[in-house]
Amino acid sequence: MESLPPAPANPEDLESRPGIDFLERTCIPYLCHAQNEDGGWGFQPGSRSRVEPTAWALLALRECALILAQDNGEARGVHF
Repeated sequence: MESLPPAPANPEDLESRPGIDFLERTCIPYLCHAQNEDGGWGFQPGSRSRVEPTAWALLALRECALILAQDNGEARGVHF
């Protein structure tokens, strides 16, 4: 699996990186909104939390957190 490039040392460089806008405005909000009250994710938003979609969501959020330096519900997901 290919991962996203590492975060730049200078936060101002984030503005010029392709895909960052898509991560911040689309991907992260979608995943955060789809997270269930128990901290997990289902195969579809609003469905019962399951291990596999929770693991995939956590991997995606971890990758985004490394790039954007933000916490997006990972702790609750890991607790699930």
